[in-house]
Amino acid sequence: MSDGLKNLRKAPFPKQLVELRSRVLTYVPVPRTRTGRSYNYIDELLKHPIADGRHRFVWLVLAPFLVNVRKLDEEDAIEKIKAYVSRSGDMSAMKRFVEYNVKRAKRNGLMPPTLTKLRSEHPDLFSLLPREVSAMEEPPKTANPKTSK
Repeated sequence: MSDGLKNLRKAPFPKQLVELRSRVLTYVPVPRTRTGRSYNYIDELLKHPIADGRHRFVWLVLAPFLVNVRKLDEEDAIEKIKAYVSRSGDMSAMKRFVEYNVKRAKRNGLMPPTLTKLRSEHPDLFSLLPREVSAMEEPPKTANPKTSK
C-alpha cells in the first residue's frame, strides 16, 4: 500500500485541477523566509567554561548544538563536552549524563535556544554566562524603524 502512495506523490498534478489550484493559491500567504538562528554565543561559551549550571547547559545548549547544528558524530560531541566540563570542574559524575544527553538530543532532534530565548525563558542560566558571552546578545529590534527628529 505504501508503494501506491509513493507513486501518487510522484504523479503529475491533474490537469482538471490546475485552474482551481491557481485560484486557491492566491489566498494562501507566502511563507516567511527564515533567517538562520544565531548560535554564535555557544562557540564563545565553549571557550569560557562555567562552573555552575553545567548539567543544564549540557542538556539544554551544548548537546543539541554539537549534534544537530554542528552535525558532529555522537562520539565527537561527547568528547568535546567532556573536555569542556573537565576544564570547569570534576568530570567523574558527568560521564553517563553527557552520553545520555548527546544521544537524547540526536534522537529527538532538539535544537539549542538562541541567546535571546535563553535570556527570556531561562534567566537563571543566562545570569551564569560569562560576560564575554552575555554581551553578544543582539539589541531588541524596534517596531518603527523611522527615527523621529
